[in-house]
Amino acid sequence: MKTAKELVRQYFEAYDSGDRRKVEPLLCEDFIFTGPEDDYLGKQEFFDRCWPEPGSRYVHHLGNIFQIGNEYCVTYQCQPPVGDSFHNTEFFLIQGNRIRQIEVPFDPGSPDLTDAVADASEDPGMDPGEAGIRQLLEEMAKAWRDKNAGALAALYLPGARIFDPGETWPGEAADQGRRGAADWFRSFKGRPDYQISALEMTSGEESGFCHYHVRLRGQSTESGPLEFRWRVTLGCVKTPDGWRVAHSHTSIPAVLPDDPLKFRQGHQ
Repeated sequence: MKTAKELVRQYFEAYDSGDRRKVEPLLCEDFIFTGPEDDYLGKQEFFDRCWPEPGSRYVHHLGNIFQIGNEYCVTYQCQPPVGDSFHNTEFFLIQGNRIRQIEVPFDPGSPDLTDAVADASEDPGMDPGEAGIRQLLEEMAKAWRDKNAGALAALYLPGARIFDPGETWPGEAADQGRRGAADWFRSFKGRPDYQISALEMTSGEESGFCHYHVRLRGQSTESGPLEFRWRVTLGCVKTPDGWRVAHSHTSIPAVLPDDPLKFRQGHQ
């Protein structure tokens, strides 16, 4: 019996060659594919819309393959037949000895930064601590927009203290939290709109904290348009890999300053 990692590697080998005959036995009959522009495609739709032509010249250089429950997170560098190479992440759900689902949350051509966070980010006079925390928030916003639970979890220190009304993640149960975030991201159809506003920050050379409001809008896979608003306070520390979250407190107030809390489902 093939291991999960062997299944993943065989899938990419088949994709790079465009050989559908090699990959069909690896996929469940009720296989589902979700990408930045393709939501919940069945097996036939996946081959019709997403499978490359035979003899395609895609080249995937696989990096790490992490197990998260019964999912596998795969990082790689891809060189497409035309255009620049890019790095990406995909999630594979393995069922038995076949691939049940693939999710591609990353859109390499999409904008990366939240306007409110990116504002003045290239100011040469900016304090290094503030610049580092702004970079952290830019990466966080990108992970939300890309629906990339793995990238989002990587921005938190192991054992970070999390206070969240949803009690989802990451905190002391990082794997469980990452799965919960991935499940929640999958409830959005397409790419959500994540915006930060009212950013306030205090920082030093090694640590700092910030407070801001979040506005998240998107399309539910089941019930249409959604809009959420909440406020966040983060405690951040500088590490060799960049600034990371050590403490997070999320709250859902009755009223945001000058902007009432909104939750809309099923209508504009």
